[in-house]
Amino acid sequence: MGRHTALTTGLVLLMGCKGVSVARRAFAWALLLPVFGLLGAESGGSPKPVHVAIIVNAKNGTTDVTLKQLRLIFTLEQQFWPKSGRILLIQRSSRTLAGQAVLKGVYSMTEDQLRKHWVQKLFSGEIPAIPAVVRETDAAILSTKKNEAAITAVIAGELPEGVRALVVDGKKPGEEGYPLVWMEESS
Repeated sequence: MGRHTALTTGLVLLMGCKGVSVARRAFAWALLLPVFGLLGAESGGSPKPVHVAIIVNAKNGTTDVTLKQLRLIFTLEQQFWPKSGRILLIQRSSRTLAGQAVLKGVYSMTEDQLRKHWVQKLFSGEIPAIPAVVRETDAAILSTKKNEAAITAVIAGELPEGVRALVVDGKKPGEEGYPLVWMEESS
């Protein structure tokens, strides 16, 4: 049940009618306490940090970047690796945790702003094509493993052989101060 629905239902049950039974009032409080944050949210707890790793092919010579450099790569202002050719950006869907973290932490844009950014770059001739969006983590990792110039984002615990996480601003995923952390609601 959404917060607005819970709030409305709870207030109606608490204040709406004379003679509301004790059971109904208890039900109303059960709906309202999470809405007001007196218990954990509907999910039952506080948000937990999820570290998002920026990964490249293991053969890619780049090992660390600044967040500013990462933004240049992800916006394709920088389109070539120093030694690995044209960057192949594998964008993650904004419906994934990794995609949400990159959207906020790297692009600093909304989904709509990013879409406009790609259209503008495409029509101005700055990029040959809008980067592909991949929802599934396995597909993003497989594409990165197969292409030495690929870069993408995944949840830090999902790193198989053949790919490597970049160090960002001198920090590895999981280290304190790592810049790409998304707060996931507990479930």
